[in-house]
Amino acid sequence: IREKKDCIAAGELFRCLGWGDWLDTLLAGTSVGADYGPLFHQFNRDAAAAHGAGSGESPLLQAVKQELINALNRPDQHLRAIVFVTSVDAAKLMQKVLNGLDEGRIHAQMLTGQSELTKAQQMDAIHRFHAGEFNVLVANSVAEEGLDIQACNLVIRTEPPKTIIRNIQGRGRARQADALYVIMCLDGTEVHEVDMLRAREDTAMQVLTAFMLAPVMLEQTPLHTPALS
Repeated sequence: IREKKDCIAAGELFRCLGWGDWLDTLLAGTSVGADYGPLFHQFNRDAAAAHGAGSGESPLLQAVKQELINALNRPDQHLRAIVFVTSVDAAKLMQKVLNGLDEGRIHAQMLTGQSELTKAQQMDAIHRFHAGEFNVLVANSVAEEGLDIQACNLVIRTEPPKTIIRNIQGRGRARQADALYVIMCLDGTEVHEVDMLRAREDTAMQVLTAFMLAPVMLEQTPLHTPALS
């Protein structure tokens, strides 16, 4: 079971960040590091040979960086962004990778659950985000609901949300005018998953709207009493 969990964690981190020193260190001494590390390194070398990029970064990480830089360069905008990741380990590593990006204009802070941060530490991170000391929160699902986080102008998900509720909650953080809500997809299968999720959300909203309007429609419908013979 531990090996399976390690493998899942390694796969999530590889998807989000690529394979580099951070994963070598994290998985040092584990069966996953021993069994899969050389394969991932070879994959990165092959990708570098094909595309001329030898940093070991995943395409997803490169896309996240570019979205943040694009948001920084938008006129009359002060970046306030959340990057949603899947695990605490991914949040720790993503924070380190993003901090200082674009000549020091990116200031990232991790925001995770109380297994890693106390309630006071969570509130401190949010306060410093509101004050502008940090302009990027790297968070797991804890930031989707229940915490008072100001409206953001960029929300990035590093993988498609699994449920309609999580999609709505994440999108709800992008409340500033002209805000962007970005879902990272690595292939056509994930794009299809997002399309299907949006279709289910649209259907659910239609059903909910119809249910909410039903009493009004009944009140507006004239009462018809058939004539008695």
